[in-house]
Amino acid sequence: MTSASERMPRARRNHAHGRRENPRDEERAASPRRAGVMRRGSSNMQLASVVPAAYAQTQLSRPETRRNRLPNLQVSLDRVMSQSASGKAILDDFWAIPEGQRFHELIGGELIEKAAPSGEHGHAQAGIVGAVRPPFQRKPGSGGPGGWWIATEVEVLLETGDVVRPDVLGWRRDTCRERPTGIPVKQRPDWTCEIVSPTHAKDDTVRKLRTYHLARIAHYWIVDPRDTTVTVMRWSTDGYITLLRAERGEVIRAEPFEAIEIAVGALFGDDPPEPDER
Repeated sequence: MTSASERMPRARRNHAHGRRENPRDEERAASPRRAGVMRRGSSNMQLASVVPAAYAQTQLSRPETRRNRLPNLQVSLDRVMSQSASGKAILDDFWAIPEGQRFHELIGGELIEKAAPSGEHGHAQAGIVGAVRPPFQRKPGSGGPGGWWIATEVEVLLETGDVVRPDVLGWRRDTCRERPTGIPVKQRPDWTCEIVSPTHAKDDTVRKLRTYHLARIAHYWIVDPRDTTVTVMRWSTDGYITLLRAERGEVIRAEPFEAIEIAVGALFGDDPPEPDER
């Protein structure tokens, strides 16, 4: 036999026991809470995340969550920029910049931010790699001249204490037996190539030229999308010697890759010429 209280409707029973019933209580009880449930609104869908208080408190107590990394990053950059303004930035300051935010070079004690690549820059970089990497990134005599490691945007620590990130660079395998790895790479490259950016033209044509010469890098190319030219240079004691300067429409044999012909236009995104057009 059921008691009178058991036969009483739920809402009246709760009222009788001094508890007000929320009409949604049963609905909520039937639907377990989950984070990331999509709730429908009248006009759109909104993501409702339910995070337990204990979990949130745990996350807030973790050092990596509590620490605001942006101010720390800004402090690091501000310190290096301050040192850089007086030409006194040092390697310790440079390495203090997190790798994910370190799009810079350290040249002569000055921090230089790499320019954001334009479409022209991207085409030129791809063209250079496409021209030299397939025939030379291999063992000598294995389907091409070979004998090189070719890479892009590698952070290199030079013997001078400067840190550079050439747009394209390479190492001869006869002097660099293993593929250069790690950050930074400490093996001196045998060839560097810079693609001139309009906002950083002086860095590529003057400052880096002097830096690479001081570091005794044997070959230096400057590829300039502004006038679609390439300048090929070789190291000498007194300074780089310009071996050739060519423009779009010409086909060249350029040190240190003189074993092949390179269509200058292909370095700037042009289709390679047909064999009978060379």
